[in-house]
Amino acid sequence: MIKAASVAKATILFILAGTAQTVCLAQTFIDTDFSKGNFADLGWQPKGDWDVFRYPTPAANDPGLLARFAANKPSGSLSKTFAEIKNPRKLALSLDYGWGWGDANQPADGIAFMLLDSQGDGYIFEVHRCKATWAVQWARVKGNLPPKDKTWAREEIDATHASVRDGGSDLAKLIETARQLAAADALLAFESTNEPNNWGVTYQDEEGGGRAPSWLAVAKLQRDLYRAVKSDPLLKKYPVWSISEGGAEVHNVGLQFLTIPTGAGSVMPEGTRYADCANVHNYIYHPNSPGLENNKTWNAAGPTAACKVDGLFGNYGVTWAGARKLAGPTLPLHPSIDE
Repeated sequence: MIKAASVAKATILFILAGTAQTVCLAQTFIDTDFSKGNFADLGWQPKGDWDVFRYPTPAANDPGLLARFAANKPSGSLSKTFAEIKNPRKLALSLDYGWGWGDANQPADGIAFMLLDSQGDGYIFEVHRCKATWAVQWARVKGNLPPKDKTWAREEIDATHASVRDGGSDLAKLIETARQLAAADALLAFESTNEPNNWGVTYQDEEGGGRAPSWLAVAKLQRDLYRAVKSDPLLKKYPVWSISEGGAEVHNVGLQFLTIPTGAGSVMPEGTRYADCANVHNYIYHPNSPGLENNKTWNAAGPTAACKVDGLFGNYGVTWAGARKLAGPTLPLHPSIDE
């Protein structure tokens, strides 16, 4: 189980150079619109997996051309040099940005800005898409190297930001996108809600998972996803994988089953179908298994109570939040290990 999100960082550096200028009020030093050209034409130096991108299917809030940093990649940066500014009263940065993948409420993303002089000294400001004291952080930078530890805000800051093309709990959009992938022969399966214990969902105006007291919204979304896929002529042949971290359900909504069996005592009705395959985030490194050891990956995939990590037994056997046991001797499995 991953309790804290790993952050994919995209750093933008502003490097001061040249002669000092007399600063007038509201003077603009950098004004860039990435819809009007590539990085070189606009005077930016990209490092890492940056590109100028347009989404293939326009969305209601279609941004047009934009600078994009690919997900699940090592950190990258965009840098631009401008003339040195001496003792300004205030520096303001205005940036339009969004996330084009994942759920709109998922805070596992961040973007950082470094304002440096020609020696690489200055400041870093980091923004995470969440509502927390650590949503906005800052620190001094020396020699182009930001420190590991930064200053957090004393009070909670709301830095949430919706994604550009999130499906989220919008099943119609999810099905529409899936049809495009299927037509291109690029669709493998439907993986359901990601760790709803960490990232709650809002479905049909009802909150579930996360800090909400109920998992009913999670269960209903999963049920309706399965129905939507299996009722679609093009998509019905594709498997639906269960949610990850189902063992964290705070009451018995039956997500420890692929189909809720008779006598399960679930809040959701018997016979509710959730998935074709079980899906777990059985990370091989876990608080219960932190060190190096033989057969570590094999043990993480084990279906019994001997598995020390967040595996099949803890999600489909005796779950974390209670003693609800799996009914039936067989279960189609698709353990997935996320990196």
